[in-house]
Parts: sequence; C-alpha cells; structure tokens
Amino acid sequence: MGYWIRQVFLLLLIISVALATLPGPSSASGAALSDVAGHWAEPYITRMVRMELISGYPDGRFGPDDPVTREQFATILCKAAKLPDPKGPPAFSDVSPERWSYRYIQSAVEAGIIHPEDYDFKFNPDEPITRIEIVVMLVRAAGLEKETAKRAQLTIFKDPIPDWGRGYVTVAVNHGLVTGRPDGTFGAYASTTRAEASVIVLRMLDPKVRPAYWYEEYKYQANSGMNTLRVVRINFNRDEIEIKPALAGTVRDVAPLKEIAEKSGAVAAINGTYFSCYPDKNPPDLWEPYNTLMIDGEWIHFTYQGTTLGITRDKQILMAPIRMHIDGYNYGVPWEAWSMNHTSPNIIGIFNKYRGATTAMTDGITFTVKDGRIVSRGGPDVPIPEDGYVIFVSNSCINEWTDRMFYVGGRPEYVVNLRTHDDKPYPPEEAAKWKNVVHAIGAGPRLVANGRVSVNPLRENITEDKQTILAANRGAVGVTQDNIVMFVLCTRMTPQEFGEAMLDLGSYNAMQMDSGGSSGLYFQGKYIVQPGRNISNALVVIEKK
Repeated sequence: MGYWIRQVFLLLLIISVALATLPGPSSASGAALSDVAGHWAEPYITRMVRMELISGYPDGRFGPDDPVTREQFATILCKAAKLPDPKGPPAFSDVSPERWSYRYIQSAVEAGIIHPEDYDFKFNPDEPITRIEIVVMLVRAAGLEKETAKRAQLTIFKDPIPDWGRGYVTVAVNHGLVTGRPDGTFGAYASTTRAEASVIVLRMLDPKVRPAYWYEEYKYQANSGMNTLRVVRINFNRDEIEIKPALAGTVRDVAPLKEIAEKSGAVAAINGTYFSCYPDKNPPDLWEPYNTLMIDGEWIHFTYQGTTLGITRDKQILMAPIRMHIDGYNYGVPWEAWSMNHTSPNIIGIFNKYRGATTAMTDGITFTVKDGRIVSRGGPDVPIPEDGYVIFVSNSCINEWTDRMFYVGGRPEYVVNLRTHDDKPYPPEEAAKWKNVVHAIGAGPRLVANGRVSVNPLRENITEDKQTILAANRGAVGVTQDNIVMFVLCTRMTPQEFGEAMLDLGSYNAMQMDSGGSSGLYFQGKYIVQPGRNISNALVVIEKK
C-alpha cells in the first residue's frame, strides 16, 4: 500500500512542477514583482496586477519586455471584459479544455472577440501575438466593431496596414487605444510586450490613461472630390485638459490663429465662430462675432442662428440650435435686451469688458452699472467698467418706458434665457442642462446628432449658399461617446458631405465652425493649416500643469 501512496505522491509532484512552468497566472503581487521597478510601464503594470487582470511568473518576475502570447493576451482581455465561463465545445483544435488558458480563449470566442476562422481553427496559443491581432480583439472587446466600416483612409503611418485590419486600426487610433511608434510606423505584424499589452488593455478600461492629444490624417473620397481630413484628437476625460474659447483681444479685434493659441498657452486650436471680416459691410461692425461666445461663465456674445457648443463644469459637451434672450428686472419693473457686445442700430443691449474700453456707439443712451447699481446715464460712447457693464438703448428703442426701466440709483438684474430659433421658450429639461455650462461657442450648422448625420442649415436660420449647398474647405468640432473631442478640417466638402465624414471619424455629435478663408488648425506649436486671414476667436485646448 505504501508503494502506491508513494507513486501517487510522486505523480502529483510531477504535475505541480509542470504547472509551475506554464506562462499562466500566478499569485505574485505588484509589489513583489522583481523586474518592474523603474520600468516606464511600472504604474500601469502595478495597477493591472492589483486589479488581478494580469500577473507575474512563479519566479517573481513579470517580464515586462517579454513578448505577450496569444493566450496571455486573451486571458487579460477576458478578465478585463468580465466574460462568463464558456459553454460550447472547443473552437480550436490545439486548445483543449485541459489547457490553463482554455477558459479564457473559449470565452473570448463565444463573446465574438476571437473569430476561429481568422486562424483556420488553429490558435497556436503560445505564439507571440501581433499588434494587428491585438487591435482587432481590443476593438471587439470595447464594443466598437460597428465603427470599423469606414471610408476614411488613415494615412499617418509610414508602413502599410493590411486591408482586413485597416478599419480596426483606425477605430483604435480614433479612441486613443493605440498609437504609432516613434519612427512613424504602426508595425502591424510586430509583437507586443507584456508591458505594452498592460497599457493597451488599461486604456480600454480607463479613458484617462489614453493619450492627452494626438494627430491623425486621412484621405476621404466625397462626391465633391478627394479630400484630406486633418484631425486633432483631445482626450477630454483627462483632468489636466481644458477646452474653451479664446479671443484675439476684444470682440472687435482680430489676430493670427497661432497668436491666439500661444497667448492662451494652448497645445491645439481651431478657428471659432463666424465674424464680420468684409470692409464693405453695412452697418460697419468690422471684426465683430456673429454667434455665441461664453468664457468662464460670462456671456460675451449672442446668436440668433446656428448651433452652440457648450462645455459644462463636469466636462460634458452639449450641442444645440439655441438663441439667447436677456430678461431683467429693476425693482420689479421688467426689461429685456437681445444683444451682447454687438453693434446694431436698433437694440437694447449689454456691453461688458470684452467689448473694449468704451461702448464705441454713435447714437443712443447708456446706463453704466457698477456693483449692481446704475451709477450714471450718458451718451452713446462711454467707458465700460472692468467690474460692471453698460446697458445701451439705441435711439429707435427709446420710449416712455425707458426712464421707468433704467435710472441712476436703480438696481437692474438680469438672466440669460434660452429660446428656440423660432423664438419659443427652450424645453425646460434641455435648458436645465445648459445651467451648468461655463464655456460656449456657436457656429453651425449641426453635422451629427446622437450618432446620425443631421444637417439642416435652414432650420438654424443659416441661409448663405456657402453654408448650405456649396462645397468649401471647412472646420468642425466633434465628440465621441467616450468624450474624445476632435478638431477637424476638410479640403472641400458640402455641409452634408462633411457631416458624413464627421460621423465616419467617430463623432457622436458634431457641428461646423467658421469656414472658407477662416478655416485653420494649430497643434503643438505650429500650423497644420494656416487660415487665409486673421480671425476673431478660436476654440483652444489648454493642458494645465
């Protein structure tokens, strides 16, 4: 009897030693790994180990620079996606239920992450996995496969990407899941290290781990012709990234886009809202904006057309076809205004410090407000207090109510209410979302709404042929469902074509910015595209230190 006990014990010992040599999971913790300290991926590896999504070898090493195998990556991805146990028969002839990685590989197959036919039903589990294989699995695991049927051809990599994987690579780059190599190549058939695999999967799980910003370039065939799409992506999930409008100076100034960006300390910038840039315009409101602007919670300009992009305190992007109206009271007497920092002969409006040193008006009367009180009544051109504002009433708007609404000593209060473009109250549940907006910029038309192309300039009171039916170079801002913002310039498209392109680039919502000669894109200290003129304002990306 003792003989058989010794034989069983010996057999169990042999099995345990054999299992210890397999490259599967171990109990080594992040702190116990012997070869991770000081490695560039140390924080990512440590976090993945603590999440129990990857582990070291039985000897205490992690092997951060070792090539990751197919079965190892399938295991990491299966754990990250929290896939259920498999139920079907084995999908691969060389991955039996007795193999340590079977549960993970088979689960990935049943979840549609691994397609057995891609491997001719033989997985070769212990072979190093290529970068293109990783990208395909990753995009499927992230639920992004529907975005892979793209017309836009990514052209930023120096080396070719196989046709069958091009859509997956494009989507992975769009969402910041993978990047190219320092030499400008992608390396589709190169292996990936265990450290790189850890980072890639962590990016899928936590958007904050993805890069802060990056550049892409595409070839795109539209009916109007072949286009180059230039795209700067911004990871708005990251705490240090801020996106806001910036002015050339006052609302009556213009400057080069690069100068506006550098003055703001921006890493990226796209031209902003429409503005008056033609000397023969009448009335002469040269350089003034046409559409919405708000910076740091303070309204700078209003719009009566187009779409407005709003950025909330909690870093959400809103887009809506709205107009603004000022509703005020002065000791119970109602008053209203419909202009902010804009020159017009027939208005009641408000001028604040963004207008400049004075109101610069030629007719009408003004009421200067400081500390919430009207301190003086004056002519059309008066100084604007830094800590207050001026209420302006043009001659055509002066009537028997003027002195009841505005007088020295009065305490006017006002709120900016949102309305539709046909001047109806904005739906309360939608207006409530805008109460949290701290930055806003308007242009239009809307290009993509909730994942669908939605282009209707006339509905937004946009009537110029250039913005309704003609092909032109254009700029746009889009945002994906995972809060990746994109600044995009096209070469020559109609608004409808541009909407289709923005959807193709992954936009869930998108709107056009100013176009034509104003279109420009700045990134990391230089122009990607230089505007054909100086501009009034821009939307900038600031990386806070």
